[in-house]
Amino acid sequence: MRVLHIAPLQPQCLAKGQASVTECAMSKYAILLSGPIEKTPRLIKQLSNARVIAADGGMAHAASLGLSHELWVGDFDSTPMALADHWHNGPCQTHPVPKD
Repeated sequence: MRVLHIAPLQPQCLAKGQASVTECAMSKYAILLSGPIEKTPRLIKQLSNARVIAADGGMAHAASLGLSHELWVGDFDSTPMALADHWHNGPCQTHPVPKD
């Protein structure tokens, strides 16, 4: 089992100086999942100014799409070590591997 650094989550939109918590809550979110994606102009446009959450292997798409993540969640049981090493300083929530 790999253990990644767990850091408290502070909404980046507040850190970027948006006017209020309400404005922060109304932000656009993108959730990166594992699996194939095609980098297209439409995808890039849809991801612009989005707050990014990556789920498990979806983090692999962050670099190729030029995104920084606000949170990385998962059990990380199949996360490649190179991916974990590259993103080890970012905010992360680890969840148990066993599922119901």
